Amino acid sequence: MSDAMDMSAYNELKNIMGEILDDLIQTFLDTVPEQIGLLQAAIEAGDCDQVFAVAHRIKSSSSSIGAAGLANSAEQIELKGRGGDISGTDELFPQLSARYDEVASFLRSELAGRFADLDIVG
Repeated sequence: MSDAMDMSAYNELKNIMGEILDDLIQTFLDTVPEQIGLLQAAIEAGDCDQVFAVAHRIKSSSSSIGAAGLANSAEQIELKGRGGDISGTDELFPQLSARYDEVASFLRSELAGRFADLDIVG
């Protein structure tokens, strides 16, 4: 995995939070795609305030699960929105989107692996 996830931070979260981390991951996977769509729309609309607000939420959510590279991409966009000049965010957005895809794939495999480890007899 590239720098999208900080594996040491993620593993520390996993050790500290245990099964509660699964809920956090699921919430992340359920909410961040919508936020990414809102961010793209805000960039296309040239809405600096909305770019700032949505990128900030993505950054916070990403940080909470150890996705440091994704959080960094969101922060770059957030800072542009806060500064009132979102020029260049259309070039930064694809990197954020690609990092999200990478993080989401990793997190889905983590969840699937933990569910596979459960000894459920149907």
